Amino acid sequence: MQYRYPHPVIIDPGHGGPDPGAIGPTGVSEQIVTMLVSLRLKHALEKLGIRTELTHRGTALSEDKRTDLQMRADVATRHNALCLVSIHCNAADDWRAHGFEVWTTPGQTKADPLADRIYASVKNQFPELRIRTEDSDGDPDKEAWFAVLRGTPAPAVLVELAFLSNPTEEILLNSSVWQERMSQAIARAIDLWLTH
Repeated sequence: MQYRYPHPVIIDPGHGGPDPGAIGPTGVSEQIVTMLVSLRLKHALEKLGIRTELTHRGTALSEDKRTDLQMRADVATRHNALCLVSIHCNAADDWRAHGFEVWTTPGQTKADPLADRIYASVKNQFPELRIRTEDSDGDPDKEAWFAVLRGTPAPAVLVELAFLSNPTEEILLNSSVWQERMSQAIARAIDLWLTH
């Protein structure tokens, strides 16, 4: 295949190996959902002529969580990545918590325009989905020093698809149709970010 860019987009399926991540009320596992969405996102981007690499294929890169997260970020650095997109499912003690989030590191960074594109694409594709934002700095992304985001010089975002702890959103997260719609929305956002 002829790729449009010499470097890849790095897709990080959240959790994996000994760390399954969140578990929904009926037993849906975050690590399964994130891998399925990541594979769909990979396929969608490749169809657009954008080369991709996964940070892993279901097995943690290290048994030590901190080392594992740094090794995921290192994949983006090693490939001189266009960007890194880490895919996760949210969870909360309150089962009523719901919605989509996109995270960057604090401050105005080169990841913010990518986060803005993802935010807008998901909001457009899923008008029924609550989009959880933090607007205090003038943009909708939430901000934190997540290790996988701060560990690479590549623009890096972390996407929380929806809440596995919410029974309604657990059903959506487990739906292949919903996973495909979400992966297409994120792929379109990445494509727009790369071309504008």
